[in-house]
Amino acid sequence: MVDRDIISKVEINSKIRRWTAWFPNDGSVNLLAEENFKFIIHTINSYQQAQAFFEAALDCPVIVSIDPKRKRIEDIDAEFESQDQETKSRIRRISGFLSASGMITGLWLMFYPRPVHLAICVGTALPILGLVFYASNEKMASFDEGQYSSIPSITISIAMPSLALTLVALIGVDIIYNWKVWTTVISATVIVSTMVLLKTRKRNKEKFAIYLLPIFIFAYFYGAIVTTNRFYDYHEPTINYVETLDKKHSEGSNTSEYVLTIAGWNEKDSVKVSVSESTYNATEIGQKVQVDSYPGLWGLEWFILVPARSLN
Repeated sequence: MVDRDIISKVEINSKIRRWTAWFPNDGSVNLLAEENFKFIIHTINSYQQAQAFFEAALDCPVIVSIDPKRKRIEDIDAEFESQDQETKSRIRRISGFLSASGMITGLWLMFYPRPVHLAICVGTALPILGLVFYASNEKMASFDEGQYSSIPSITISIAMPSLALTLVALIGVDIIYNWKVWTTVISATVIVSTMVLLKTRKRNKEKFAIYLLPIFIFAYFYGAIVTTNRFYDYHEPTINYVETLDKKHSEGSNTSEYVLTIAGWNEKDSVKVSVSESTYNATEIGQKVQVDSYPGLWGLEWFILVPARSLN
């Protein structure tokens, strides 16, 4: 029988690997097999080296197995480590640059997107560069391997700008949502997601990549299409005067929302618009307000509600 006190002292600290060891009471030791009690092992070694370590440390036969994800990471890491040092350093530098740029750009877009055209331009370019880098360096850049792989990750370079663009689109753009918007966004998402996942199909067997990568790509295209459609549209507006049909104020735990319902223009249905508190207070039901509508860079109509004034 293996003594629990001896086993509890068997540990090697590392940030590279995490092993889960299960120890039965029959004198043998099985790793990653459901037995009596569990012990977490950290080791920088491969699982074959871990077997030799445990056999020497516990002085008993050891059966080492590895779950499919860990085995896949081991194989990918071995392929990456087999590259020459110059190649690995170059990949790490590019990946680090893309990740740092993605983080900075995401924060820039979320907290102070000025100048707005430059911020939107950089925000739309970085995820594309990240996806191209990921797809063209299948064996040397990762999206889903996590902290236990030595492969450089490009997740931040795709996720941060994409989510930030989505936030800017939701908060800073009033767009007429119709089938054209969703058809454009969903079509682009399906095409690009399919291309990337097919290109890296040998790598993406985990649900993290299969599900989350398309979600980030959807967020990217939604944010990129809506924001560029608005901020790069230099057409002259069509001025409409419409009636205020309703107004509603709702309080949240930390926020307040002020919404006006205005009549549609050009045979549109009524439209709900989030406004500032001052505009909300200055607008009365039945009052006419000015709406400047634009065709949009991609043909997706968006509009600006001019602060209320007496137009009756």
